[in-house]
Order: sequence, then C-alpha cells, then structure tokens
Amino acid sequence: MTNRVLFVIGFTIFKDEELLQPKEEFEKNGFAVDICSYKIGPVNGLKKAEINIELTVDDINVQDYDAIVLLGDIDEELFENKRVIEIVKEAYKNNLIIGASYRTPVILANAGILDEKRATVWIEDKDILEEQGGYYTGASMEIDGNIITTDGPHSAKMFAQKIIEMLKEKKWIWKKLMIIFMK
Repeated sequence: MTNRVLFVIGFTIFKDEELLQPKEEFEKNGFAVDICSYKIGPVNGLKKAEINIELTVDDINVQDYDAIVLLGDIDEELFENKRVIEIVKEAYKNNLIIGASYRTPVILANAGILDEKRATVWIEDKDILEEQGGYYTGASMEIDGNIITTDGPHSAKMFAQKIIEMLKEKKWIWKKLMIIFMK
C-alpha cells in the first residue's frame, strides 16, 4: 500500500466541502492526496477556495495509488474524458478502492464498472446509472465491493471516512497475508 489517494476533479468549479473535507480527513489519517484534472491551472470553489491543479490525468500512473476518488459537479469534458475512463477501468481491474461523489458516479457508469452494482448519484443522473446496468438505490452513500458512491457534498466527510476505513482494512488484510506467506 502506498498511502496515496488520487482525487480527480473537473476543471470548472467545485463545491468546497466536497473537496476540502475529504482531503483533510485523508491527510489527518496519514494519506498523501494528489489532485488532478484534464488540464493544469487554478480552479475555484463555490465558496472561494482555490486550488492549483499541477497534475493532469495524462500524468497519472494508477499503480501509485491505493484509491481513486472522483469529485464534483458535471463537467462534460471530465465525464467523457477517455483517460479518466481508462484510469477508472484500470483502478477497478487492480481492485483499488474507487469513490465517486455527487454527479461523478456517471463516470463509473460510462466506464462500465457499475453493471449489476448498487450505486447512488445525484437524483437527476439516476437514469444514466440504470441505463448502464447499475442499481440506483437513492441512498446518501452506497458501497458495493470496492466502489463507494454518494449523492452529494453533504456526505463528503462520511464518504472520506468510509474510504479510509476500507483502506485500513485492506492494509490489515495484506499484512496478515504477508505474515502467512513469510512463514
């Protein structure tokens, strides 16, 4: 485990609490957080926070991370970005924990990883999940295997805490397996 988490956001605007609360939770639990988008430069939050994107999705090696977390409102360029979809598929194939909040579960649907999986999303996007074979639950947060989805920024802290819990559990299992195989 690398103790690194990747946040993927759009390059339009973000909801401050949706990005900043999870970032704070991860960092206080010892995880480094990288934030990327499809281009570099400053991005503003609705409540005046500003972050500077220094990594693009083209710079990302999925193997460097324990979890991939997609955050944000709809950004058509992000939602249809081929590299973002490749990152999601590769993370899924490698059994990384994948989180998607608010409207970004649509990216998971576009990547084809929600087939027969329970998921949630902002209510207006539920049809997209269902069209791609996912089961929309309407819950505030949904977990199915290594995929965690939420329906909005109000769940940001709980979302981050659940991903952290899953990462710690996964790390504990790996330690146990290493002990077994080292004997």
